[in-house]
Amino acid sequence: MRMVLHLFVWVFLALAIRVHGQQEGFLSIDCGIAGDLSYTDDTTQMLYTSGTKFIDTGTNKEIAATYMTQTLPRQFQNLRIFPDGTRNCYTLTPVIKSNRYLLRASFMYGNYDGLDQPPQFDAYLGVDRWEIDLPSNSSLYVATESQSLQLYTRLDPGSTSGKRIRYPDDDYDRIWSPWVENFWTPIKTSFSINLRKDVGYQPALAVMNTAAMPTNTSANLSFYFPTSNVDPRLQYHVFLHFAELEQLQNNQSREFNFSLDGKYALGPFSPKYLSVNTKFTTSPLSGRDQHVDDLYKTTSSTLPPILNAVEVFIVKQQKSPTDGQDGKL
Repeated sequence: MRMVLHLFVWVFLALAIRVHGQQEGFLSIDCGIAGDLSYTDDTTQMLYTSGTKFIDTGTNKEIAATYMTQTLPRQFQNLRIFPDGTRNCYTLTPVIKSNRYLLRASFMYGNYDGLDQPPQFDAYLGVDRWEIDLPSNSSLYVATESQSLQLYTRLDPGSTSGKRIRYPDDDYDRIWSPWVENFWTPIKTSFSINLRKDVGYQPALAVMNTAAMPTNTSANLSFYFPTSNVDPRLQYHVFLHFAELEQLQNNQSREFNFSLDGKYALGPFSPKYLSVNTKFTTSPLSGRDQHVDDLYKTTSSTLPPILNAVEVFIVKQQKSPTDGQDGKL
């Protein structure tokens, strides 16, 4: 039997400003704790509140003791189950009005019932079905009034720490995963980088102060996605973030072009020193089992291309929650 978990409106606003120890713009919920509890997460210092304030159905449970490891985040230690009804709705109100939101939900079965049988259920955002993968998480950005962007991957090429980057290093609590290849050379800087808040993407400083470049200076820097078999009808948007991290000498230059699926797309381009520049697809990519983005240096360039950060999103068409004729005379 499939159960529906209905997420009625937005959960997280994609804006974070620390004010007196709180996170203005965030609504962080631990769905499985008692209604009178709240706590500050040790890792992110984010304040979590109980989910009982936002839903009046369901029962709280605790995962099995064998899954209670020291590294398990507190939010995964408890969960809320919905044994009754076909549709259970969280009603949430954004704490700040905006036109762009980040929604992230995390799921862990943890054999709470001793049956060792993870449940099957659907999740909806309004009237739109939300793809979920147990136990994992994904993110959803609003693109337009009729579209949303579901996160496919968010990567930190050339990471030197080997750790995921998130809040407080990322103001929006986006999670950046390290990406290192043995045919790449990582570079980094300790200088401050202009994250270009005026542009709006503002990737994390801890991500932007590292980059990857081909060890073979004549080679392309290539990025393939998706990495597994998926529906070729899916549409993608790609965001590539750049910042030059090396102070180039007069006899040095870093200039490269972009190609998508073997066709020239953009260039020549030279990243600005210690300043973020974002390149993105203006039209969604579709119609292929796998896409490839190549960065290749121009004939006049003395240095290979670099890449600081990557985001790939799947385009989702949103449905109207009401009939188009409702309210019309």
